[in-house]
Amino acid sequence: MMQQYFLYRDNDEKVISVVPLENGLNEVGNFTGAYFAGPTKEMTDDELMHFKSVHNLYYEQELGSQINIFDL
Repeated sequence: MMQQYFLYRDNDEKVISVVPLENGLNEVGNFTGAYFAGPTKEMTDDELMHFKSVHNLYYEQELGSQINIFDL
């Protein structure tokens, strides 16, 4: 079973914790309260990937790899 990991905003702010559970479920923790009501929510792997994409969140290893208009 995987360990807890975190999702970050593009400014390196840690905003979401993810604890993988069984059967493709994840317990998602909301540090800032900005993304959903309540401290935690269960999401499937697909829901989590959609959530990550919609809110422009990144894994730690993805930080700094984004291109912006000033890089062009």
